[in-house]
Amino acid sequence: MAFADPHHPSTRSATRRARRLVGALLLACAACASGPDPIDPDDLSEAQLLEEAERAFVAGDLDRAIDTSEGLLERTSDGKKRQGALFFAAQARLADGSPVKAFRHFQSLLRDFPWSAYVPKCEQPVWEIGVAYLSEEPWFLFGDLFNGRERGAEVMREFAASFPSSPRADDALAAMAGYRYSRKEYAEAQLHYSRLAKSYPDSEWSDLAAFRRAECWQLDARGAAYDTTPLLRAARDYRRYLGERPQGERRTEAQAQARAVDQQIAEGELLRARLYLVREQAQGARMHLANVVLAYPETEAAATARTLLAEHGWDLSIHSVDTLQTPPLEEFGG
Repeated sequence: MAFADPHHPSTRSATRRARRLVGALLLACAACASGPDPIDPDDLSEAQLLEEAERAFVAGDLDRAIDTSEGLLERTSDGKKRQGALFFAAQARLADGSPVKAFRHFQSLLRDFPWSAYVPKCEQPVWEIGVAYLSEEPWFLFGDLFNGRERGAEVMREFAASFPSSPRADDALAAMAGYRYSRKEYAEAQLHYSRLAKSYPDSEWSDLAAFRRAECWQLDARGAAYDTTPLLRAARDYRRYLGERPQGERRTEAQAQARAVDQQIAEGELLRARLYLVREQAQGARMHLANVVLAYPETEAAATARTLLAEHGWDLSIHSVDTLQTPPLEEFGG
């Protein structure tokens, strides 16, 4: 049996033709398998873009879903089409591993179209984004500077505002409040705890929230020598806790802290009285000493104030006890 010489020119030419044929066949098969090239989004109408975005997302073609939905957002001013585009853009971005971009689309949908049929479908993914970010651990040296916990608090704030009737709305508020509390941002934490205690009295978090709305005022105070207002609010809210929750889990601690705050305020008044005495301003000294005795009779500062009043022969007729009253609750979010 004779074999063709592989080095003969005619044999090499035939081999090249065969290879080209096989390559063409492979390309044809690949083209058949992948189907026709997708139509350029610029060539689609707005209605077609929305249909294509939904189709691509359902099919798992995330790049196509993102291109068509975000392309529609750039083009349309139609409210109904924008709702669908925002929803599919958000879902596709989330599935594609871009939770920040996903949340921005969800946020736009929730704020611009709160009554949209798509809004209930946003609850679960928005919740999951918030939980994922808040679950990140603070960095050893940089705390929350380079993690996503701040963004998680933003997501939870949006969740609580958009889904106030959700079974997890109280959890969102508790998560926000706890995050601010952990960062010692007590003024913001107090607002969240106050809202939680007021809006969700049956929540598992309500007892903690009712206690911490007072504690945050106390922790945020610089001291009675600077400004008594936060301490007055703390005292008010500790007593509010005790009045509203006779069986509260933190009743003993609230009683102790209420007494401690009273002592701080009384010491501040006593300090002011001593300053007036040094300046030989009898009227001011007498007024602040009387404040201590009348408003905080059970404190150690009151015993000292009584002694000083007796030494100067002053009675309690001159005072300004009304300055130690806090404004109505509603002025500070309840």
